[in-house]
Amino acid sequence: MKYPQDLQCTISKILYPMDTFEHGRELRLIQEYFLVTCTLQFGRWRLKVRKTYDCQVSSKGQVNPALQLY
Repeated sequence: MKYPQDLQCTISKILYPMDTFEHGRELRLIQEYFLVTCTLQFGRWRLKVRKTYDCQVSSKGQVNPALQLY
């Protein structure tokens, strides 16, 4: 489905407002805060899962490929 150019411009203006106005700077700060907190939460979750499944190593010393996260 191809969107008209006007709709694409409208979506871009909403998601990425100009930083010259107070509202734009505030929205950008909220977006950056959201991105950073999500990244940190995912990192904590991944570390927790990795520690939980580290004890599940096979007799050959290999981790089950289904449990490897990276």
